[in-house]
Formats: sequence, structure tokens, C-alpha cells
Amino acid sequence: MTLHEKIQRFIRRNPISVPRVPLSEIETSCRTYEELGQWDSVYRIATTLVSQGFGEPKDVSKTVDGLIVLLWIRNQQFYGPNGFDEPAMRQLLIRNESLLDNLRNRDINSFGNQNYDDETVERMFIELLHPLRKDRKRSPVSVAKALHLLAPDFFPLWDAAIATNWTCPFGSQSRIGYVVFCHRMKEFAEPLVEEMTAPSSPWLSKKTLVKRIDEYNYVNRSNTMWPRASAHQLLTVTSRLAEAHFIPSARNSGASSKPRYFLIVILIQTPAPVVLRGEIRAKHFFVRHISALSAGTFASSSSTALRCETPARALQALPLAPIP
Repeated sequence: MTLHEKIQRFIRRNPISVPRVPLSEIETSCRTYEELGQWDSVYRIATTLVSQGFGEPKDVSKTVDGLIVLLWIRNQQFYGPNGFDEPAMRQLLIRNESLLDNLRNRDINSFGNQNYDDETVERMFIELLHPLRKDRKRSPVSVAKALHLLAPDFFPLWDAAIATNWTCPFGSQSRIGYVVFCHRMKEFAEPLVEEMTAPSSPWLSKKTLVKRIDEYNYVNRSNTMWPRASAHQLLTVTSRLAEAHFIPSARNSGASSKPRYFLIVILIQTPAPVVLRGEIRAKHFFVRHISALSAGTFASSSSTALRCETPARALQALPLAPIP
């Protein structure tokens, strides 16, 4: 099966209608992202080092240093103290020097204009999986971050939640998913290109369009920030639930250790509805799953669901009925 056939099959299995979002909404999301103040400094340092590495004379060590700064900090849980394979990364950068020089001069709007773009993205994605792995584990998220640093106007960023939200889920075909993701980010970016370069958008144009789209995706299509933003409220909710629905442990009562209460809190007043699913067992609340919903309802025959505007509203929905 050819790459084109694989891409078409992936699209048929994972369809989506790419929305048209006004520039004003992009700007609002980007300002929200910057107000968090979590990653901007790291990103600036990393991009500066990579830019210096691609300067004259070229310095591959600086390029690798830029990748280290971003990946070790952003993916610290994945890499731990050891990081990725730096010698293998240096060899990859030297081997692909002319290709990367070309890609650094292109933007997302040009993706697909050249017949070999799909093959190029797939090949670079596959090549980066090896030096960026930890032991035998591979990270499609790290690969996309590295590709973006190496060509920041051309390669989009993703994480697992963003990829899923754009129906480009990770899996054995993550390289195909990323190629499709590039096509979808190009389609998403096309109506924004002209507006971004207008004199009325000087603040947005301080970063590349691809980075601004990533910030929009992070705020609206990732589950990463919203639960953390209301952590103190969630603690209040979980402690109240635990007090109201204490279940004796099996050791003390002989009861089954299987949880009898299951909670789903749906936060609907966020850019993407957030679902917190957890179980209450012996005065503890275990958050088992956090995900973003595209819209609408959530149903489960073995759960009690609370549709809440904020975590604080969950307090008003107590007590939670036991599940048989």
C-alpha cells in the first residue's frame, strides 16, 4: 500500500470537518495561554539556541542544546534525568542538514505544494523516533516538538489530547496521523494567514502562525490546563465527596474492595468540556481519567454523572447516589 493510500484510509477512518475560527478567537486563546506563564520562557530559550545552531557557521551542538531545553523540561516525566540520545540526534541533524535548511524557509501554508511533502514528513517523523526514545518507549509528542523547533513555521505541535481532538490519534500509525495532522493544520491556518500579517495584528505576529495555532489548540483542544487551573476547587469537591460517601475498607469490614461509588463531573463552561472520572473508595477519590469531549452528553450504565459549570457547582449536587 502506498503512502497516499495509507493517508486516505486514515482520513476515512478518522474524519473531521476543519472549523473556520476567527482571528479574534485565536488571539483570545493565545492571551489566555500567555497568562498562564508556564512555557513561554522555555520556548524562547529553545528556539534561540536552535536558531543560533542553524546560523553561520552552523553549530549542531547548539541545535541539540535547544532540543534538550524544550524536551527535558516539557517531557520531564517521560525522559527523567537521562534525556534522549544526543549523539544519535547530532548525526541525524548532520545527515539532514540541507533538507532542514529548506524546511526552515517554508511555512505551514506551503505544506503539500511539493509532491514529496508527505514522504518528507513521514521520513523525518520516523527518523526522529529513534534518538528521541527512552529505552524502548517512543514519544510522538517529543518528535512533533523537535520537528517544530527545527522548522518552526512549517511543523505543527501536538500532544495526545490535541491529536485525538483533531481525530489523528496516536497508535501504530502515529507517523501517518502526523502527516494528516499537518494537512489539517494547513487547512485550519489558510484563512488566518492574511489576517495574521495585517497591521492590525502586531501582537499575534510576534510568534509564528504555527505556534499561535498550537496555543489555541492547547487552550481549546487539550485537557492539560483546565483541571489544574481549578485544582483547589477539585480538592474541596473530592474531600466533601469522600466525607459524604465513606466506604469501609475490606480490611475493616470484610466488604469487597470494589468501589461502590463512581463519579463523573463534566465541566461545561470551559473552551472544551472536561470530564473528570473517578471512584471513591475508603475516603479517597481517585481520578482515573481526564478527557475532552467534543460536545453533548456522556452516558454510562455504571456511573452517576453531574453536569457542572465549575467544580464548585459539584458541591451543590451532593449527595451522590450509590451504584448497585
